Amino acid sequence: MIKQLGAFFILFLTAFPAAQAQLPDGSTAPDFMVADINGQMQHLYEVLATDKIVILEISATWCPPCWAYHQSQTMQDFYAAHGPAGDDKARVYWVEGDPNTNLACISGQAGCNDYSAGDFSEGTLYPILNEASIAAVYQVSYFPTIFIICPNKRLFEVDPISAEALWQKAQACPVAYGENNAGVFEHDPGYGLPEICETVKLAPSFQLTNLGSTPLTSANIFLNWNGSIVQTINWNGSLDLYEETLIQFDSFAVNAEGAMNTIIASINNNAGDQDFTNNYVNNNFTNARHFDMTKVVLKIRTDEYAQETYWELRDDLGNVLEHGGNQLVGPNGGGQFPLGVNPGPGTYSSNTLI
Repeated sequence: MIKQLGAFFILFLTAFPAAQAQLPDGSTAPDFMVADINGQMQHLYEVLATDKIVILEISATWCPPCWAYHQSQTMQDFYAAHGPAGDDKARVYWVEGDPNTNLACISGQAGCNDYSAGDFSEGTLYPILNEASIAAVYQVSYFPTIFIICPNKRLFEVDPISAEALWQKAQACPVAYGENNAGVFEHDPGYGLPEICETVKLAPSFQLTNLGSTPLTSANIFLNWNGSIVQTINWNGSLDLYEETLIQFDSFAVNAEGAMNTIIASINNNAGDQDFTNNYVNNNFTNARHFDMTKVVLKIRTDEYAQETYWELRDDLGNVLEHGGNQLVGPNGGGQFPLGVNPGPGTYSSNTLI
């Protein structure tokens, strides 16, 4: 943290033009019921109703990063571990999201009316959907886009990551289990940094979620700082399966490093919670380093798509102090994100260290 400057660095990337941005995290996933390339009907909400987590990868056959990610076998490994042949906790859909490509492009066969980097169907055991309308309704603005869709129909986007990291991210999903079961989800520590700089106020909150078949009617909730109780909330109400309610703690001031613990201690008049693993969240804050200088050194190494790169350094009021890269990509450097990948003023050279 640079105390005197209070600046924020923002990097914008885009891959192709679109009229809308992605669906924001926490949105309700639009339903779809379409036939896969083998003629089998795939109904999203029907799968979610069986308490399965769904991974939705929306790609294009002409997209080099999509092909590289496919060749990494990440989704194949994830599906093997968590699909029907694994622990059976998840499902995967791969979607061809470009309306301008035909079915032959998916397998890289002759007759592809555009370009295909290879055979996306070879060795792929999970369903492949040639359905650009899914990309449209999910407001996809670049390929590949990967969504994790939880059984409660909420979605959030993740980067192209390893199978292990993908499963770790998926653990943020509330999944029903047992009769009496509540959990802490969408936890917000109430402060945007993991470092404490002088005195700050923490105002944590979370969604109290019922994951049990029995309605959730009461919960005893504690907020601790360094082992001492800061606040106790005795919640009463009625939540059916997957219903949730916001729990907002009062703000409290801290001026040094410490550990914050949010805990659901008991539910339903001391009925035993059948899955205590999701009843708590721990946040650790360290003391911020202080510097006597305000010099910031930024290094960016571009790939072969340098025209997609734009950066800004902003102060805590949002004012742009410095910027660089393709101004057609950035919202405050001359354009509106995302406008496309055409080189504009300030575009860097590809495969270069700036």
